[in-house]
Amino acid sequence: MRSDSSVLLIDNSNSRTKFCLYQSGSIRSDMKIISTGDISDVTLRCCLANWHYSAVYVCSVVPEKAKILEAFFSCPVYFLRYDSCDLVDFASYPGKCTLGADRVANVLGLSEWNRFPAVAVDLGTAVTLEVVVKNSSGRLQFIGGMIAPGLSLFSEYLSTRTAQLPQVQHLMQPPVDYIGRDTARSIHAGFFSGAVGMLRSMLGAVTASLRETPFIVATGGDAAWAAAQLPEIDEVDTLLTLRGLARYAESES
Repeated sequence: MRSDSSVLLIDNSNSRTKFCLYQSGSIRSDMKIISTGDISDVTLRCCLANWHYSAVYVCSVVPEKAKILEAFFSCPVYFLRYDSCDLVDFASYPGKCTLGADRVANVLGLSEWNRFPAVAVDLGTAVTLEVVVKNSSGRLQFIGGMIAPGLSLFSEYLSTRTAQLPQVQHLMQPPVDYIGRDTARSIHAGFFSGAVGMLRSMLGAVTASLRETPFIVATGGDAAWAAAQLPEIDEVDTLLTLRGLARYAESES
């Protein structure tokens, strides 16, 4: 990639799709976001008006929208997949053919921190953990991870799958009392303590399996909240997935 040229990075996730330009080793700050359900030729034209780029690099976990993105652009479009990226050793992960592109991007994003072993905690529609080490040759090695429901899914599930439990607001704020004195407060206490407990248990299990303390980076919509509750998290990097995608773009140019 020429130093004076820009490429378009697209993080096409389940809930939101992020667009940003990458040039001269930097991600520009003027990011644009579209609800993934709204992706269409019309919304793409509106979103990307007056942006100039020579190629497009996509990290997509939504096949239906990936097809729209691939057909929309007249310049080259490259999709990140485990088999399109030779920067990572996947030998320790036999299920690599089912590995989501977002998880591959997070693995690449961890390389920017250069502290290993490392764990990426992506807190979005799903909670994913990616565990990365350096192998004997100094290459990134993805050894596995975890997947759990995203925090918002828990509260939505309660209200949509039960007859009388309400949708409760402000669940991410610490409850005044962990013994709820009515139904809404009981849901609040259960959600908050359960969410923190789930994440702490996941990170603890990974640390125990590694037999050493990893460097932990949180990303995704609930990353700042998680870091405030869990001292185990070392850094919050909301651009981790896009940094990984940028690394892929650099390797392909």
